[in-house]
Amino acid sequence: MFHGLLLIDKPSGLTSHDVVNRIRHIFNTREVGHAGTLDPMASGLLVVLLGEATKISDFVLNENKSYQMRVRLGVRTDTMDLTGQVLSHEEVRQSADKIRETARSLVGTFMWTVPAYSAAKVNGQKLYQMARTQTPVELPVKEMTFWNLEISEVSQQGIEAHVECSKGSYIRRWASELGERLGCGATLESLRRTTCEPYRLTEALALEEVEKVVGNLSAPCGAIVPLRQTLSTWRAISVRGRDERLVQNGQVPVELDRRLLPEKRQATQSNQAIGVKILSAETGEMLALLQAQPHQGLKICRVFKCDRA
Repeated sequence: MFHGLLLIDKPSGLTSHDVVNRIRHIFNTREVGHAGTLDPMASGLLVVLLGEATKISDFVLNENKSYQMRVRLGVRTDTMDLTGQVLSHEEVRQSADKIRETARSLVGTFMWTVPAYSAAKVNGQKLYQMARTQTPVELPVKEMTFWNLEISEVSQQGIEAHVECSKGSYIRRWASELGERLGCGATLESLRRTTCEPYRLTEALALEEVEKVVGNLSAPCGAIVPLRQTLSTWRAISVRGRDERLVQNGQVPVELDRRLLPEKRQATQSNQAIGVKILSAETGEMLALLQAQPHQGLKICRVFKCDRA
């Protein structure tokens, strides 16, 4: 059983869950998940988790992402993209320079409501389910950050651009805000995810190519990331013998605690948890993830069983 990430170039027209189901069938396993939902209309990089890697979903989700987008001006829809019901058409009276200037003003951090048609939950229910049944709900407000906006095309019909954003930022919300600031409305016409840090779309496999790599997952391929190579920005420490067994039982060995004194101090000083990967000195496989937590010492938060059949 392979444990790790598979980078997929999701085609538009499929849900992220559709892709997961295809991978489950190809690999003949239920242990498949993904990190970061893409809307059916969107294409691009989908990080698929296989085997024990399903346990790191939360950590992969925390990374920044980037998108290539096209925004249609003069149209409002209920979903904030072209798949939705058109609410209004308005003439675009602003010049290309004004459109470009307004788009650039949307670089920064904003407190915006999430789209009504999204997978965000309120009282345990997904917003898009409530929107479809017209259930009244107060949309939650989230912090969304956008940077490195690169505009490649501007006209009164729309704008094409590439942008980087923080976890939980909605490009559809950005597009809608652009339209409101221009006074004509706007909706997302197309969207393609290009990165999910540190992974790139250029490394990904097309869905129809996945079957070709199933029998050769150890071959060098940027689209295949073994579990031990994930979370590359985290410090990695190897343990052996008794300490390895303690870690696999969810315990922090005394020697490991001593070796991680700098991380404990840093976590307390920065008031932020610091992640550490624990590897087997014998096999190189990932044994566990732990965090140095502010004022609380070390805590093992995931344990992996990659040696099982």
